[in-house]
Amino acid sequence: MNKRLLLVDGSSLAYRSFYAFINNPLRNSKGFNTSGVYGFTRSIIKVLNEIKPDYAAISFDLPKPTLRHIEYKEYKGKRKKMPDELTLQMPYIKKITEALGIKILEKEGYEADDIIYTLAKIGSRENMDVIIFTFDKDIMQVIDNNIKILNMHSKGIEWIDENAVIEKFGVKPEHLPSLLSITGDSSDNIQGVKGFGMKNAMKLINKFGDIENIMNNIGNMEHGLREIFEENREMILKNYKLIKMEEIPIGIDIEDLRLSEKNVKELKKIFIELEFFSILKEMGLEEKIDIKTGRVEGEAISIFYFNDKFYLSDGNVVECIDKERAREKIENLSRIITDDIKNISLVLGFYPDKEITELGIIDYLIYPNEKSHNILKIVSKKEGKVLEENDESYKIAAIYGMKIEKEYLNELKEKGMMELYREIELPLTKILYKMEKTGIKFDIQFLEDLSKKICERLKDMEERIYKIAGEKFNIRSPKQLSYILFEKLKIKPVKKGKSHYSTDSETLQALSKDYEIAKILLDYRELEKIRSSYADALPKLVDQKTGRIHCTFNQTIAATGRLTASEPNLQTLPIRSDIGKEIRKALVAEDGYEIMSCDYSQIELRILAHFSGDKNLIKAFNEGRDIHKETAQVIFGHPEEITDEMRRVAKVVNFGLIYGMSAYGLSKELNITPEEASFFIDNYFRQFEGVGEWIRNILNFAMENGFVKTLFGRRRDIPELLTKGMEEYGKRIAINTPIQGTAADIIKLAMIRIDDFLKDYKTRMILQIHDELLFEIKKEEKEEVSSNVKRIMENVVKLNVPLIVDVNFGRNWAEAH
Repeated sequence: MNKRLLLVDGSSLAYRSFYAFINNPLRNSKGFNTSGVYGFTRSIIKVLNEIKPDYAAISFDLPKPTLRHIEYKEYKGKRKKMPDELTLQMPYIKKITEALGIKILEKEGYEADDIIYTLAKIGSRENMDVIIFTFDKDIMQVIDNNIKILNMHSKGIEWIDENAVIEKFGVKPEHLPSLLSITGDSSDNIQGVKGFGMKNAMKLINKFGDIENIMNNIGNMEHGLREIFEENREMILKNYKLIKMEEIPIGIDIEDLRLSEKNVKELKKIFIELEFFSILKEMGLEEKIDIKTGRVEGEAISIFYFNDKFYLSDGNVVECIDKERAREKIENLSRIITDDIKNISLVLGFYPDKEITELGIIDYLIYPNEKSHNILKIVSKKEGKVLEENDESYKIAAIYGMKIEKEYLNELKEKGMMELYREIELPLTKILYKMEKTGIKFDIQFLEDLSKKICERLKDMEERIYKIAGEKFNIRSPKQLSYILFEKLKIKPVKKGKSHYSTDSETLQALSKDYEIAKILLDYRELEKIRSSYADALPKLVDQKTGRIHCTFNQTIAATGRLTASEPNLQTLPIRSDIGKEIRKALVAEDGYEIMSCDYSQIELRILAHFSGDKNLIKAFNEGRDIHKETAQVIFGHPEEITDEMRRVAKVVNFGLIYGMSAYGLSKELNITPEEASFFIDNYFRQFEGVGEWIRNILNFAMENGFVKTLFGRRRDIPELLTKGMEEYGKRIAINTPIQGTAADIIKLAMIRIDDFLKDYKTRMILQIHDELLFEIKKEEKEEVSSNVKRIMENVVKLNVPLIVDVNFGRNWAEAH
């Protein structure tokens, strides 16, 4: 039996793998894009298992220009530069290749195809079975009796031999360069002879042979053909030179390509880092764990919930039980270790009055930048186990939950966040449980009527858009809209998208100042979003038993410490537009109750004053002055009168600086020149010197330590500060996180104190939206409860400036806001 040689075009496979997931990229829990390396790894493993080669090599293109690029600048000119996210994956792809025992080959001045062509020819001469794994048709010219090409599709593996080439192109593999020299190759940006199709080129080749013979026989061609080939002689010969492959000096012996033993330790390390748990399992690289099942006894156990079952363990034995038995079991416990006590409480129907270790929250505090904090991710990360969402994994997780607890609590203590965990984050779980269970009342009839009104307005706007456009088209189609705006109406484009000029919100915003159609389109999109996301969606979310909507409050998502909401996300409800305010009218109180809104006034600016110690900022707040007017006085050079527009600009400056906004960012936000924005910023920092000094100090601290902290000790690592191309983003995180995170901690602490106060009242806390708390307040309790809630919120922490809470009431949220 002949020896088998596998040759792979690594660059082609990496690109194809990356773009296969372009609409839904794969990412690990740290947010790293793994699409390219995952697809590459899966494909290589499948091919290795399928053909079982004796020898193998994977060749890659180098970033430097090849000889073809130097000779023909337009060569592959239409191909985009490798995306940054794929570039970051290439080191992993190469490490995995080497760990699989496969040789990596690269050569300056040449493409991966040239290396493959040369090795394939050598292998064929040595009577080996050569298999080339590639998606590039150029390499088909190397096919002979010993050389085949392997393609991989969703339907399976496809083999391409000499007969397959003849069937597809009508010529033998060695004549493919001649064919493509005449017809061109769009994938490599090689132009063909205009008006000369594949069939005519195929006939010429089958009659005369390769390009050299065709050119020698121009005189024997029909009159029309003769002129075409004489006119395009130079281009065809140049194309042939680009497409025709030749063997190159590579200094490699086939024996050097013998497949070596896998580096199992390295593969396991990489796969765990990238979270390729399924690959680890399929390759048999995971450690086998003996799971003992039986009755779990004791006062302290780990308990996790998955797929309608509870998984309990004392660290040695695992027990799987249903909801009813879980209720009984928990009653007799003194301590619980889990990863989502809020969700478990919602399933059980009560919040356990026990000592609780919440591993999910601890993991979130230690690793706030990660996306998931469930027990499977925790065990995978801490113990190197490969756990997917299934019954066996939760049994393993239950055992390791007990073992991880002590390590996690120690790590939390070392990072100085034990008090934050025990005094804020853990008690908050019970409050969020109660809020979710209580739910929010919505006026469904109001929403249905509003949806009808919106639909009427949308139809009216469509007619106005069609009238300006001069024709009907699909307004929701970016491609069709791009054609109308930039080709038919001849509007100057702002920026280019992938396949057409961009029509995103930023583009329409820029165009709206001069073009009515752009303004209408912006309003249309906002209306359509409100209709689909709220007016039509909210009624479907009403619980039939309670008649209320029970949204989910997410405690472990935002890296700053902020709470988020989902199903529905009421935090993203537009508040500036009139139609956005209309949705707020739908959030109503039960009979005998009103909606009470308690909103911290400018809390982030007050925290900035506290952190910076700036005397002018502190004085303004302590004297109760309008901080936006104060800033307007400063940045506009102390004019006699401050207009509403000046105050608006000052407000953008105040909050922009908290978010680390640059002069360029401010100029775009305010539609002014960068020079004007710089003038505003310079004036600001001259007046508020302490703020500038604090920003410099916090950036220095972040660069030296790699993290920043809130007033309550919440930490956030900022790897972006040391990541090329992301430094500025990292600086914005460093400035904003201590401020936004402290605001989040303050309102969480206020929620805990308020909940304790409300235990003897019928008033209910129902919603948290960043710096605002919403209550369903009993009318009889209005005066007493509102004054006490305001007192608690304003005194929950002592800053250098007062905290101010605005309290308002109404039949619905819009009236109370």
